[in-house]
Amino acid sequence: MTRGTAFVVTGRLLPGGTLPVLHVDGGGQWRLELPRRYRHLIGSRVEVEGVRDDFDILSVVQAKEADPR
Repeated sequence: MTRGTAFVVTGRLLPGGTLPVLHVDGGGQWRLELPRRYRHLIGSRVEVEGVRDDFDILSVVQAKEADPR
């Protein structure tokens, strides 16, 4: 996977050290460069659209609450 690749992923958004972490449904995780306007979603199950910025970092373009499981 290369930088600039677009992703749409769903999972649980949790606080992290420097960046919030998305624990993806089915396994894996991404650290998110999350704009302040989406910080209220931390602790929720979310769907995130973003662009890969580094090995495990997505730069979030859009985020919204997903159906709870």
